[in-house]
Amino acid sequence: MPEFVGGATRHFMIEFSFELCGGGLAEVGLTDEVSTATFTVTNDTDALGDLARVLVHMLHYAEASEIVTLDPPAEYHWRLERRGHDGLSVEVVRHEKLADLDPGGPQRLVFDGRGGLIEFVREVVDAMTEISRTHGLSGYESLWESHEFPRKPY
Repeated sequence: MPEFVGGATRHFMIEFSFELCGGGLAEVGLTDEVSTATFTVTNDTDALGDLARVLVHMLHYAEASEIVTLDPPAEYHWRLERRGHDGLSVEVVRHEKLADLDPGGPQRLVFDGRGGLIEFVREVVDAMTEISRTHGLSGYESLWESHEFPRKPY
């Protein structure tokens, strides 16, 4: 929920982390004022690259966007939506089985956070910067395996 400070809207921040584990695995962390989630994603999708590309579109014109990340047999559906001029909501729902194969299957809300769009973009850029600093671009590609470092949206 935005807070009004001196007539201006101040959004709480959604913190983001993306830690490479090797073997095409990464641990994602999301935290806001009331919600925290940590979950594993695989390189079956380009999780970090897809998120970065979606955020670029949201900065320019998109009101909402979705990505899917995998941790087979489960998948995570991310829905990012603008809230007002500069707010953002991030919802992540875990489907216990691939949704295409089991559309009505069990699912649960993993994260439902609110914050500022610009602040969340900075969090993702900071995570990408830390990855490039710690592992280098070739190290990222070696640990994440199937996907190159997302240079273009970075």
